Amino acid sequence: MTQLETHYQKALADIGPIVPWWSEADNAYVFEHAAYPYVDYVGPTPELVIENYQRVLRAFVEARLAGELAEPVDWATSGRGGKRPGAGRPKGSKKAPTTRITVPSALAVILKRYEGCAFEVQESGASAQVRFLRRNINERI
Repeated sequence: MTQLETHYQKALADIGPIVPWWSEADNAYVFEHAAYPYVDYVGPTPELVIENYQRVLRAFVEARLAGELAEPVDWATSGRGGKRPGAGRPKGSKKAPTTRITVPSALAVILKRYEGCAFEVQESGASAQVRFLRRNINERI
């Protein structure tokens, strides 16, 4: 698969199904997508709009790969999704994954006081109980 085809398929995946809508202002069917604000197509039938939007999108992706887009257009459509090269933990990292939680301020004060302690949370409906297992995380239970 060529680079153009790869980027074109990703653009189609970002957009999802192409479903034109009727525009009273234009008196025609229209399709545009927020991910590609400079790419749109207006036509008399939905089938024509779908076919030609794909053609225009392919031409847009080709122009982007060739570096022929103005900077503001390229910035507006560069996308934010996907994994950046080098992002995340290095492969083979032994560090355990973590999860961020939100707790009431009063509970946060208590948890900071016992920082480094091991504890477990037992949930029951809307409430939860915290049971401290040991003072120091390096102690045995």
